[in-house]
Amino acid sequence: RLFPNLHEERRVARVLIDIGLAYNLTGDPNAAIIALSEALAFARADCNPRGVLLALEKKGICHINAGQLSEAKACFQECRVLAEKEGELGYLPVALGGLSEVAMRRGNAEESLALSEEAQATFAALGNTSGAALETLGVGAAKASLGRTDEALADLRDALLWFAGDKERERHERFTLETLVELGTALNNDDGLRLLHAAH
Repeated sequence: RLFPNLHEERRVARVLIDIGLAYNLTGDPNAAIIALSEALAFARADCNPRGVLLALEKKGICHINAGQLSEAKACFQECRVLAEKEGELGYLPVALGGLSEVAMRRGNAEESLALSEEAQATFAALGNTSGAALETLGVGAAKASLGRTDEALADLRDALLWFAGDKERERHERFTLETLVELGTALNNDDGLRLLHAAH
């Protein structure tokens, strides 16, 4: 073993995850993936399920940002299975949300909606109000893509209500409005105009 001290391996994995996130924030997901792959290897060697789950989650996000959807799906699928196996249920809705995003980017709005609804329900069951509210945006986006604009608007309004008592209310409200604008612009039709109008 490269690091005979178990805790040293764990610290190295954590540092590599932070490095990967920093690369991703600077717009370099490929460099982030390299760092996160190394973090994942250390977490596996450490036999640290939480470290593996965290690395898989962040690596999956970076693969999405890099347009590598097959790799992203593999990360989130493994994260989902491991979360269930280890009883780390907080990671389960995160994995489901990641799989939903992959499905949406592949143009499969029906699959994306089913996964987002499952993630939303799981967040709610775990008492994670903020997570459930954020996933409501995924539900709304999928419904908008399916032409269910009235339902999408209702979901996005619900998200704003959920955020009302959140300590990061302003950031989440801004994200919701950005989602409305993004969806409205992408649809480029009368339904899109309704979404853009709702954002103002």
